[in-house]
Amino acid sequence: MNSSRLKEAFPETYRDFFREYEIVTAANYSMPWSNELIDHSSKFPLVRSKLPLRCYVGIRRSSEPGIRFATLRAYLGKHSGFADVPWPKWHTSIPKTQKILGERLARAGFQEGIEIWALSEIARWRSIGFTETFSSGLVFWIRELLSENSPAKTENQPFFENSPPHSSAELDPNAKRELIELAWKIAVGPRLWNTVAQGIRNSVEGFGGPVAYFGGDWEKPLSEWPDGFEKLPLDVWVIYSGVPGNSLSIEEIRQADAMEKERLGKFFQNFVSEPLSAPVPYSPEELGFSSFRNVKAHLNFRGMELLERIGRYGWAEDSTVGRFIENVNDSRALVSMVSEQGVFAQKMLEALRARSDAKIGITPLYSGKHGGSYLIVSRRGTIRNAVDEGVEAVGREFPWTEILYASHEDGDSNEPVETLKNERSDAKTKSRRILLLDNFWNRRYCGYLEALSRKEGEILFDSISRKIYFNGRRLTSKEIPTQNAANDLFERLIEQTGKEIPNRELPASSYSQNRNEMVSKIISPITKFVRRNTESELPLRCLWSITEFRIVLEKTPLRLWLIKHAENELAG
Repeated sequence: MNSSRLKEAFPETYRDFFREYEIVTAANYSMPWSNELIDHSSKFPLVRSKLPLRCYVGIRRSSEPGIRFATLRAYLGKHSGFADVPWPKWHTSIPKTQKILGERLARAGFQEGIEIWALSEIARWRSIGFTETFSSGLVFWIRELLSENSPAKTENQPFFENSPPHSSAELDPNAKRELIELAWKIAVGPRLWNTVAQGIRNSVEGFGGPVAYFGGDWEKPLSEWPDGFEKLPLDVWVIYSGVPGNSLSIEEIRQADAMEKERLGKFFQNFVSEPLSAPVPYSPEELGFSSFRNVKAHLNFRGMELLERIGRYGWAEDSTVGRFIENVNDSRALVSMVSEQGVFAQKMLEALRARSDAKIGITPLYSGKHGGSYLIVSRRGTIRNAVDEGVEAVGREFPWTEILYASHEDGDSNEPVETLKNERSDAKTKSRRILLLDNFWNRRYCGYLEALSRKEGEILFDSISRKIYFNGRRLTSKEIPTQNAANDLFERLIEQTGKEIPNRELPASSYSQNRNEMVSKIISPITKFVRRNTESELPLRCLWSITEFRIVLEKTPLRLWLIKHAENELAG
């Protein structure tokens, strides 16, 4: 179930939460395409995709000093809906987070106390990375707090200089790096090092489709996935087994690893009773989980290659889908060699095979857990009914089993961490008169709702809500990603149609500093949308070099509108 459907099913839950805060931050969960490694500190290849499921964070100022974790409300599934749940007892505990944030706030001169509240569309222990996602939203909220209130904000500290962006994708590289590092320090306790960093980076960056990660500081999107899953020969599910992911602690895993190496090393030394003329194939140091890691890295690189080909060639290479499904099953088989798995995967496979003879891949999302969630993949359209029926059948033995995500129903997401205004702010905006102008230099004042009702074939950029409309319909981030940055750009282009605008005059962000980023993330999506949905081309050009460039919107019969706040009180 995606975020939109949850909002439709539980409108009171969202309304009550959003009414409490002037600003709420939202961060998306991400899904690994293969099970994560037991040793989270190793540099390891992994592919993630952003899910259309989010964790919302709200903060209240308090007259009492310190940082308090107030309420965490989470969606527990179709059986229970949303409910208040205890904050997770993280590996190094909540006091560590309070200490880190307290030091950061004190360094900025912030003296008040704060209370932290969260609304999560996925419950804990689902193997989807609650800690990373929550930490990303929390730190972005802290950044908003410091940007607006800190007396030190004019100092050379990029974390909170200037006015706060509305999404993490708009941050300049230094500010983005500091945001990721602070979120990582908070989240790193329960699950070590690089997989935590990968989850945070996936929340912070505005990538859509699968993204390849290696270690904690490198990522690259795979080939462009046209319109998400809609044109691809692949269906994907995340199925919660109904058994909470009861993972071993990091220390227990290390102890088990050491004992395994020692036991196998002694066996090997005793087995070889005389010196060998040939080199020993495995030294005691290479036994145990090190061999597992090597094979797992191989499988993940192979899965990465196959996913890249699926995105690039789609239906033209149906055999690639079959090879990817086999790779998913190989991953499950490898995990079973070093970590005893529960019976859920076998039960689920039996239920699916009883209802379909299609090729099916299934693997746990985290290799050290008994339970948690499982990834299921198949060729598009082959087992959709079988999965629905199979989950119902397995649910007789595992009553809490449910589908957390289905690609053909829920789509995908490319939303970075962003800030959302509450309903009271929206109502205030809608009651005001605003300035409406277009690329033909027409200007007039009118009501906000009136301005939204543009004629057929016309595009409107709303710099107040920072959304984009076409034919009076608000476009989704899937149709036009990075709408905040697009609004910043077109606010200048529409008012200065025909003029070349240097990138140094644009708001500071990664897009304004790199021509390739501007073209691929902002200009290309909007021009493709115009080409697909109108009979016009958008004459938008980006000129000169990578770091020194100019953007110009040429005159065009296509009408572009812009909504702005009224410039003076008389207009209101």
